[in-house]
Amino acid sequence: MMNKSILERGKSLEVKGDRIMAKKLFAFLGIGDYKSVEYYFQNKKEGYKTEYIQEAITKLLNEQDLNVTVFVTAEARKKHWEPENNKGLESRLKKLNINCKCHRRGIIDP
Repeated sequence: MMNKSILERGKSLEVKGDRIMAKKLFAFLGIGDYKSVEYYFQNKKEGYKTEYIQEAITKLLNEQDLNVTVFVTAEARKKHWEPENNKGLESRLKKLNINCKCHRRGIIDP
């Protein structure tokens, strides 16, 4: 069966056969010292500068109703997801204003 995209009520959805597939992004967030980088996607001339690839992908895809799930350890959550300075990935994803649903899923440290 061929895959195709449809536009329904302003939402881009992928169709597989007779099923509509939701757009989802699964990502991991570590504890490293992230540096700001300019990310580019496909053949777009505009880039997006950020420390977090997850933010860049979400922004550059520009998919309404994208469901973003970020897996983090307790340490990564404190350092990069929701740090005390409110400049973590969680707040950055919310500021993109593209109506994405963001979820954090914990990973148990070994």
